[in-house]
Amino acid sequence: MFEALGGCSCDAILLPWAPPTSHSQISTHTMKAACIALAALATAAHALDVKLSGINYNPRKGADWDADDARCKSVDEVRADMKLLAAITSNIRLYSMTDCNQMEIVVPAAKEAGLTVWAGMWIGKDGAGFESEKAKLSSLIEKKIIDSSVVGLHVGSETVYRQDLTPKQAIEYMQDVKKLIVQAGLKFPVTIADIGDSYMWYPELAAAVDIISINQFPFWEGRPVDGAIQFMADRVAPLVKLAKENNKQIMVGETGWATAGKAKAAGEASPENAAVSAWLNDFHVFATEQQWRYYYFTSFDTPWKHNADDPNSEAEVENHFGLFDSTRQLKPCYANLNVKKRVVIIKDDGSKPTTTPFNAKPKTDTLLNTTTSSSTKPVATAKPGSPTTTSSSAAGSTRATMTPAPSSSPSTVVPSNLAGTATSAATASTLVSMAVLVASMAALAM
Repeated sequence: MFEALGGCSCDAILLPWAPPTSHSQISTHTMKAACIALAALATAAHALDVKLSGINYNPRKGADWDADDARCKSVDEVRADMKLLAAITSNIRLYSMTDCNQMEIVVPAAKEAGLTVWAGMWIGKDGAGFESEKAKLSSLIEKKIIDSSVVGLHVGSETVYRQDLTPKQAIEYMQDVKKLIVQAGLKFPVTIADIGDSYMWYPELAAAVDIISINQFPFWEGRPVDGAIQFMADRVAPLVKLAKENNKQIMVGETGWATAGKAKAAGEASPENAAVSAWLNDFHVFATEQQWRYYYFTSFDTPWKHNADDPNSEAEVENHFGLFDSTRQLKPCYANLNVKKRVVIIKDDGSKPTTTPFNAKPKTDTLLNTTTSSSTKPVATAKPGSPTTTSSSAAGSTRATMTPAPSSSPSTVVPSNLAGTATSAATASTLVSMAVLVASMAALAM
């Protein structure tokens, strides 16, 4: 109805049930008021009760082997996404310059919706793809597409953790890009996106970047939501200390919680589970208190990330990290969330040994050898029936796994009334009630 009430125009309204006679005409003011009420209700159904610092976005809608029109969202689809995301945040984060031509398509749409963009450059094994990403960056600068609406750039995503690059290589690529940014007169920060452990293993990364950008997922470490934010606080305490020593800020580039799927060493994922909304609640409060910029993972579910050979694969969990489902509906567990402080964090300044230490370095002879640890990239775009291999596409991943550490001091949970999960049917029922109200108003005016 009215394009799911998102495209309702309150300037010209025709009611299909009203006969075209003078006695059945309804006051223009009355109808406009009704339309505005319905539109407001629809907007509320697509909004959180807080504005997120930022959210990750991917214009992909299909697998690597699909044709462009099936693999990538259209300009109109991206514009619709941006309009929707503007209701929950003012900032989005991307992964690549070239994949689906995303910077050239997304940045103008984001600007139109009043959003800023944190840009990304995807780098594969041994620097694969870097030159094409850099060439696209140069082109975007020349076209003035990269301007003040772009607020930052990460060069590579978990390349050190995946062992696609050595720390030295990652820094060199970043410095190469930083030089280009400075020469263009642009003043936004440039960084390397990786897991917190990577920065602790290789503190030279922290010294090199403009801002420390980490991906942190207690979900992928098998943590239950109760205590997960304390667990994260303990995990990042040494990193906070390192950041202060280097006079750098911390940004969380990815964190989130899945609403469905099962995988080894993953937390509980369920749309009915309070864990889903509780993590967003607790993390948002914690990050706000820390004055951290963050980008939540992620905007929309990605059903095209699929492994038909293994229903319990990480890909089947990765599908379900969206705040919105693939039809752009805000999931009920988020739509009914009332964000409030419910956990008191026991602080650790990082100066003393913690019971949740960062991992030791990967056990390899050389950094680029195969390690015994699992990959950060699930098989997100493997063709059905194809061998299981590590994906390195620019599709984006939640898999920032660290060896689970023992739990630390328990957090104090303050009782709160996190709203329970409602069904989408309840929202639909409310919309129908509003429509009935409009119809009643029409009848009275006859």
